[in-house]
Amino acid sequence: MRRTIVLLSFSLFLLTALTGLVMRIFPFTRNNLIPYEHLLHGHSHLALIGWAFMGVLVVFFAIIWRKMTKKEKQHGMILMLSLFIVSVSMFAAFLYEGYALYSIVLSTLHIGVEYWAVIFIYRRLHYITQGSKTAALYIKAGLFTLIISSVGPFMLGAISANGLKDTAWFDMTIYFYLHFQYNGWLFFMLIGMLIFMLVQANITLNHTHLRRGFWFYLLALFPGYILSILWVESLPGYSYIFAIAGSIGQWIGIFLIICAVSKSWTQIKQHFSEKVVWLLGAVLFLLFAKSTLELGLMLPNLANMIYETRSIVIGYLHLTLLGFVSGMILVLYEITGLLDSRSKAMLRGVSMFAIGLILNESILFLQGLLDWMNLPSFPFASHGLLVAALILLISIISMTVSVFTGRPVFRIQLADRFHKALVNISATFHLPLFGYSKMNGGMNMTSNKQTQDTQPGIESHMHPEPEYIRKYYNGSGKLMGDVALVTGGDSGIGRSVSLHFAKEGADVAIVYLNEREDAETTKRLIEQEGRSCLLIEGDISSPTFCERVVTDVIEHFGKLEILVNNAAEQHPQADILDISNEQLEKTFKTNVFGAFYMTKAAMPHLKEGDAIINTTSVTAYEGSEDLIDYSATKGALVSLTRSLAASLAEKGIRVNAVAPGPIWTPLIPSTFSAEKVSNFGSGTPMKRPGQPAELAPAYVYLASQDASYVSGQVIHVNGGIILNG
Repeated sequence: MRRTIVLLSFSLFLLTALTGLVMRIFPFTRNNLIPYEHLLHGHSHLALIGWAFMGVLVVFFAIIWRKMTKKEKQHGMILMLSLFIVSVSMFAAFLYEGYALYSIVLSTLHIGVEYWAVIFIYRRLHYITQGSKTAALYIKAGLFTLIISSVGPFMLGAISANGLKDTAWFDMTIYFYLHFQYNGWLFFMLIGMLIFMLVQANITLNHTHLRRGFWFYLLALFPGYILSILWVESLPGYSYIFAIAGSIGQWIGIFLIICAVSKSWTQIKQHFSEKVVWLLGAVLFLLFAKSTLELGLMLPNLANMIYETRSIVIGYLHLTLLGFVSGMILVLYEITGLLDSRSKAMLRGVSMFAIGLILNESILFLQGLLDWMNLPSFPFASHGLLVAALILLISIISMTVSVFTGRPVFRIQLADRFHKALVNISATFHLPLFGYSKMNGGMNMTSNKQTQDTQPGIESHMHPEPEYIRKYYNGSGKLMGDVALVTGGDSGIGRSVSLHFAKEGADVAIVYLNEREDAETTKRLIEQEGRSCLLIEGDISSPTFCERVVTDVIEHFGKLEILVNNAAEQHPQADILDISNEQLEKTFKTNVFGAFYMTKAAMPHLKEGDAIINTTSVTAYEGSEDLIDYSATKGALVSLTRSLAASLAEKGIRVNAVAPGPIWTPLIPSTFSAEKVSNFGSGTPMKRPGQPAELAPAYVYLASQDASYVSGQVIHVNGGIILNG
């Protein structure tokens, strides 16, 4: 997904923070160019339907991006650009004239874009339903409540036209709009997308709790609106009962949702980085705190005090929009990989954001408490709020800079380059090098603790990066003029195989899931060898996608001689009871079904002398106590290889497999804990992991005519592990 869209969303966040700072400067200045009320309108609208709306949309696109067709992606980009342009124009109109003609017209146009987004999301809900029906349920509710909230602005127009702007109806309508925006649309969408991501990460969730929480919350949402308008004197007496029911129902719903997530906290900590876990925990705590605070509105006297205390109302709105909504958007940005969790600028920005939020909320709520107790105002409260606004602005600038610059982890990059330089010098002058040897083929991994948040992992985020080809490897034209299709060819084993094929004279088509940066790097390396490379993004668990891949390859290259089924995923679980049905199905769909679908799609184009190579694993023979489902898929690939070899022997198409041992690829830090990664490969006779460059020549051999009398066989490259099979 393009970084530009993420940058556009952060620019809206930045404008929101900037206007917030300007408003905090007002008590200290005179003769301001823009009236405070204009700034307030612009700030509030941009925060809610600019930054928050676009943030949600960006996350939704990110989680279905690899599943969408090219046409759908183009449609999505147009939608997001339209949303950005309308949001900025509306913001400028509010600054220029406040709540008047142009701002009203543009706000109405924004509602039109919202309806457009609703239709777009609804028509692509099947992508979500395939992964989690529970997540789809929440997202549907989000769309439904967004449409309900849009009634508010139209009602405001009617109220103003009838001269009722100064009546309670005007404020009641504003509260109606806000309630269904942040308690409806934003809540349901963010929680729904979080559930989807956790399910995709093969984290076992209590879906019974999640569904019960959903229905409690949804049914309570409508009477819960009354809670925000209890200050209206003309409300009938029974309204109070509905308000209490709504408040308690929403609290129960949130409690059940948080319980469902917290029961899987151990798995979440194992799968995601410490930073993501901390952020997610903090955001869920803020959600619970917000819901608990709302229970106080059930007490009539306290409710009146809250409604009449501006600092409490503003504190609550900031707790909701800055704390829960913005916080959750940032968490989801992190999980989807839209933000670089290793970036110091991002880490600094998130830390400062937390500090600014805590300072802002502390001063606002303390000020309200002092007002209730008829005590003197908090000294230097305005100064403190100004400092908090400044910290928040700087934090968002830091995060925006991190997005703009990409991955500014300069020290790690320089360290990797330094190590690579040392290896090259050592190889050239035959000098001994501590930590390296001709035998070990790479760096000792025992000191490098690291993890990645999403599978199949990103090679450029590894330290050290895998060695994908040896300096001394010179191709001899064994695959000259051939066309190879490699799934999972963007990094690790796939990158190494693709580059070795290119060294031997083949053009290569690479299928990758969503690791665009790695794929582009691999393409550049292949093109440096004077060969062509076609990149195809998508999920091989879809038979339709596999058919489209082969069609694209034939249209681009005109032929296909070599198929390498290499893409795979793995998710460790300590016990078979921890393997969810969703995980089992997902692992088999990628590892086995994907190979089957791709082979079936390629068959009409393969001829005598061509080759199919499957990547199986040492676990197919040894088994693995914490990779039970993964090992089963690799065993299935061994059987598939032998059966296909027998089936295709008369056609002269060879089918073989390679069974790697522990190889240093992005799948390792994106799968295992930092401790396991640091000891990865130490259990082999060679006491180290292998490098992809030590494995890829086996694929070259099986793809070339050197292996013309080899079919139905498995080559074991595993660091000395003795196996029979």
